[in-house]
Parts: sequence; C-alpha cells; structure tokens
Amino acid sequence: MLSEPREGQLPVPTTRRAINIAILAGCYLFVLLTNSGFAQAPTGDAIDYRQIAAAAPGLPDEVGSAYAGRFVVHYLVGVAAHATGMSLDLAYGLSWGLLMLVLAAVLIALFGDLPTGDFAVCAALFVLSPYALRPYALQTGMVQDLVFVIGCGICLFGLRRYLVRWVLIGLLLAAVGRQSVIAVAPVVAIWLLFDPGWRVAVDTARRRWAAVAALTVTYGTFAAIKLFTAPFSGDYEPSILRDSVLTRIGDLPGAAGELAAHFARTAVPLVVPGAAALALLLVVGVRRAGFGFYAALAFAAAIVAQPAMINPAWPGFAYNEQRLSALALLPLVYAVAVLLPMTTWRGAATVRTAAALVLLAIASLHHEFSVVGPNSLPQFLITQFAAALAVAALLLTGRRRPADRLEPTAR
Repeated sequence: MLSEPREGQLPVPTTRRAINIAILAGCYLFVLLTNSGFAQAPTGDAIDYRQIAAAAPGLPDEVGSAYAGRFVVHYLVGVAAHATGMSLDLAYGLSWGLLMLVLAAVLIALFGDLPTGDFAVCAALFVLSPYALRPYALQTGMVQDLVFVIGCGICLFGLRRYLVRWVLIGLLLAAVGRQSVIAVAPVVAIWLLFDPGWRVAVDTARRRWAAVAALTVTYGTFAAIKLFTAPFSGDYEPSILRDSVLTRIGDLPGAAGELAAHFARTAVPLVVPGAAALALLLVVGVRRAGFGFYAALAFAAAIVAQPAMINPAWPGFAYNEQRLSALALLPLVYAVAVLLPMTTWRGAATVRTAAALVLLAIASLHHEFSVVGPNSLPQFLITQFAAALAVAALLLTGRRRPADRLEPTAR
C-alpha cells in the first residue's frame, strides 16, 4: 500500500524525485507529440463556456444551468483575458498549460514516494489514458474538467497524508470545476470517519469535524455558485427523476442495444486501469487490499455513476460518456497505487516495467485524438481490450506478494 509519511521521515531522495519528474515529463511529451492537434476551434460544450469568458468582467445574458455551474473557472479566464488584452484563445491556451503543470505537481505529490518503477506505472496509467489529457489539448476551452481532476488529486493527497486542510482545499477546487463532486463528498466523509489510518492518526472529534466540513465545503460551494448564477441560468441540465436511464425501462427490450452501447461508452476509459487494479487485487488478496483500496474505488464509482445514470438520449449528452467517466481515472489509479507496494516484480523489474509502459503507450493512441494508431472505433476498442488483457497478464504473472511482508494494519 502507499506509505504514510510521518513527521521526521526522510524525504524522497532528490535523485529519485528527478527521475520521477523525467518519467512524468516523458509521458506528457508522448501525448503531446502524438496528439492530433492543439487548441482547435471550440466545439460542443466549449462554445457555451466561451460565452461566459467572453462576457467577463460582466455577466452573460443567459447560459444553460449545467454550464453555469462551472462559471467560476471560465469567468476567471475571461477576466484574465480582459485585464491583459490577450485573446480568449491565448488565455485558454495559457490556462491549459498552467493547469497541466499543476496537475503534474499533484501527480508527483500523490505518487512520488512510490518506488520508481511503481511511480512509472501509475503515471503512465493516468497520463497515457486516451481520455485523460488528449481531449483537453484539442479543446483547451474545457479547462474546468482539469480543475476538477486537480481538486480530486489534492483531496486524495490529503486523505493519504491525514491532512484535513488539503482534503478541504481539494473538495473546494473540485466543486469549482464541476458539480460532479456532490457525489464524491459523502465518500470522502466516510473515508475520514472509518479509515483505520485516520482513526490512528487523528482523534475522533477532529475526524467528525473534518467529515462535516467536507460536506459543508462541497455543498456550500455548489449552492453559492447556483445562487450567484441563477439570474442568468436557463434550465438546461439532466434531472435524475426525468432524465435517468431508469426512465428507459419502459422502452425495453427495444432500448436494450442503445443502453448497452451507453454503458459500454461509459466503461471504455476505465478498462485498462480497471484491469490493472483487478490483477493486483488477485495477487494481493481481497481481504488484504485494505480500506484505502476500496475507498478509492468508491471515490471513482461516485464519479462514474453520474454519466452512467443519465439517459443517453438527453440533449447535449450524447457520446459524452467517455469524457465524463474518465474524470474517475485518478482515484482508480490511486487504488492501483495502494496495491503496487504490497507486491514486487518476480524478476527483471526494469524490463517488466518498461513492457508495461510500452503497452500503456500503445493503449493511449486513439482513432480521433492521435495522429498514429487505430484508424477506426472498432480498431481502437480492440486495442484497448488487448492492452487491458496484456497489462493484467503482466501484473498477474509478474508480481508477487512477498511472503515475509507484514500485513497492513491501515489503509
């Protein structure tokens, strides 16, 4: 499992930190060099977000309520563009670049004290996912999703380091980025209350306060944004009562194919890291995985459940499942990071790690987002599932649980 730094513990050696930064930079560079473009003309949701930025420092006449919920990020981009005289295209490009650097710092903080090989696997599982960074390089106007992912990463960092302030800062940023955090906050509250590591490191009263604060910060931020944007928000967001997949039950069996495709699109971004998590779970054992592993899965599930539950026929949602479910990649990779230190390579660690990175690099290639790789959706799907099976086989046969390792007592 992930080690838990304590006061007085030696920091990560400078050499290893430099190697980790180089590995992460290499993953970033591979994505950028093979991407099919950068900062293309805004399409889809990016057009609506741009209206918010274009109105700054004033307020827009009207935007859909779903977009207004992400008002803060785009308004700040617009304010920066207005204050400096730069174009919105340049402002969004610079905001994207800054957020990419912040995200890299979060990944280093979150996984940086893992052994170098394990860090490389985790970094590649996230960065080299075809849906983690590629779409945002193409559409830099979608920066609110990056803010959400960064917030989730900071929250996870606080959870593993037993730092309440970082948990709350992460939730605040995630709430500013996307409303998706409203389903995550209860998972975080439960994590704070029942994680064995937190119960040892933090007294009961402080954990209860932290759990309440996590819910308050999340829902308070969400409510404040809704209230502020209400005067210029039009009713345009899915309702769980009228726009969920449950409303399609009456359309069965005729709608079976459509719903199956909907769930498949939701699952595709998670196939490779999910296969890695399952393989490691089989090596470690279900009972030995620890609270942190299952809590991270719940964190990811709270994000994925939202696009999965929306009716695929809802206007404005069609074929957005992949991008929305990919927002759960970081907590899913965190779950992998919990299990990796419980195992070691059976031999030739450098070669096996390099093989895993090659497989993940191949899996990162997309039929629309990259200049090389699959030429069609069927080819892309075949590549994804083949890579998932290969990564799972590599971990399942190549990793073992040391017989002399003490069983984890927390997280």
